[in-house]
Order: sequence, then structure tokens, then C-alpha cells
Amino acid sequence: DWSAVGRSLAQVVLTHLTAVSSLSLDCVETRARSLGMMGSRKTRCTRPHCGTSPTR
Repeated sequence: DWSAVGRSLAQVVLTHLTAVSSLSLDCVETRARSLGMMGSRKTRCTRPHCGTSPTR
């Protein structure tokens, strides 16, 4: 069943992103990217070439 595979794959990806986020406390860029992939609205790239600004 493909829907079950999609759910389990999403759970695995979320678990890995959570691990990366918790292990990268000293690396702001890696933490920001992993939180961004998890859907956090508060974390955006603030570098000039990204073209985005942090959410308030």
C-alpha cells in the first residue's frame, strides 16, 4: 500500500531531520536548514543571496 509507504518514509525523514537539528546546536546554518525542511516558519536564511528575510 503506497499510502503506508509514504507515511512511514515521511516519519523516517522527520526523525532524521530532528536528529540533525539536535546534533547541530553549534552550527547555525545546518540547524536552520534542518528546521526549514521540517517546516519551521521562524527559521529562514538571512544571507543576502537567499532573498528571504527572517519572520517576525
